[in-house]
Amino acid sequence: MFKEYNILCVDDESINLDIVTEILHYYTVYPAIDALNAFDILDKIDIDLILLDVMMPNTNGFELCKQIKNEDKINDIPILFITADNKDETISSAFEHGGVDFIKKPLSMIDLQQRVKFHLKQNSAFIINDHFYFDKKLMILYKDKTIVKLSKSEQRLLKLFINKKNIPIDPIEISAYIYDDYTKEYSNKTIRNIISSLRGKVPKGLITNHYDQ
Repeated sequence: MFKEYNILCVDDESINLDIVTEILHYYTVYPAIDALNAFDILDKIDIDLILLDVMMPNTNGFELCKQIKNEDKINDIPILFITADNKDETISSAFEHGGVDFIKKPLSMIDLQQRVKFHLKQNSAFIINDHFYFDKKLMILYKDKTIVKLSKSEQRLLKLFINKKNIPIDPIEISAYIYDDYTKEYSNKTIRNIISSLRGKVPKGLITNHYDQ
């Protein structure tokens, strides 16, 4: 079950990557030694959580975090900073740059495992209301503990609307997000049909967009 979760660990020291991979052996861990390597993995793999070292040459952890947060398709991935620099200003900067947690080196096996487990659970769960719940990792919508059948396009669209709640979404972005290979665009009519179908399966008012105007 845990192997379904993909974790990206970015650290310029290979020994640290080995330690994290061993501690989190029940997840699939993708090691990266720098920002370029990290983005190469992010382009190919659906990453669920990022462990990011602060002190790295060229592009440090804070700069890399900022770059990730500027990318619409991956800016919702939780980022946990790891560093031996425990100064107050470093911890403060970690959260200011968009990190959800700060883990001190040397790493504690139990501490790392529990924090990763907590944030994976937090990021995958989205409670819509008292009756509806969406698991963003498994892409399953529940209504009163019963699975609501969604097409693959509806699953992706629902995840997009949840991630972008109350934020206007361009139809081109919708097309790119829900299409399998990201090489073609849906017509506006097709997008409207998918939205209309999804609206009939989720609580009223959850989805509002420019097509209503």
